[in-house]
Amino acid sequence: MVKRLLTVLAAVGLLTVAGCAAGQDGAEAQELLRQATEAQADVGSMTFSMNVVGAAGGQQFTMQVSGGGYLKGEKEGDMVMRASMAAPNMPATSFEFVSRKGATYVNLNGSWQKVPGGMGETQTEQLEQQLAGFDFTKYVTDVAVEEGTTFLGEPVTKIVGTIDTKGLMGGLFGQLGAAGGQDGVRIAPPKEALDALGPVRAVLYISDVTHLVKAVRLAFDVDFQGETGTFEVNYALRSVNEPVEIPKPAVAA
Repeated sequence: MVKRLLTVLAAVGLLTVAGCAAGQDGAEAQELLRQATEAQADVGSMTFSMNVVGAAGGQQFTMQVSGGGYLKGEKEGDMVMRASMAAPNMPATSFEFVSRKGATYVNLNGSWQKVPGGMGETQTEQLEQQLAGFDFTKYVTDVAVEEGTTFLGEPVTKIVGTIDTKGLMGGLFGQLGAAGGQDGVRIAPPKEALDALGPVRAVLYISDVTHLVKAVRLAFDVDFQGETGTFEVNYALRSVNEPVEIPKPAVAA
């Protein structure tokens, strides 16, 4: 589960524009994403940061996430993730998640607790099986490629795309329901929730040097009961193939 999480964070947004509409930009985006996928396969360790900002009715919600871990080698699967959240009329909340030597721990309010192993692994495998063969590409439109820009001083190529979020989520949940069977994962969101989703505007920054995805920005609106909420997610890759300090929880032997 941990390795999957780190891989998703590292490649977040790749599927976002995987459709790569026809034309020169579409073909170029496909090639850039192929290179990024190959480059990601060579990453042994990584650190990242991510923030989420949501606003609705004049109020704002924020979440800050940072962490890193190992994808290969003796420490494969070891990782740390820290998150803090703030919202109006609610106390600030933070937690820390650690996977170390096959054990998982969560720190809530300064107290470490060990998480029983294997709880999420079965569900994750079921989801992967149920979503095998799902075609993400038909939900992506308006792909454009922009060269000659930089991210934190590094030359990058920018890929921009738009996702039909309502169609994508409907298709995903539809396949989950069809493939769920007796023991599969069944998720069926209310129709009103799907109707509230606006298209996602996605921007990827791919390094011209390493071909890794350096940053992703996702922005979308949610319309519900006459209110419009705006959300933005920003992800950045901070380092690769460098040592990552994994805390040793107090409850660990």
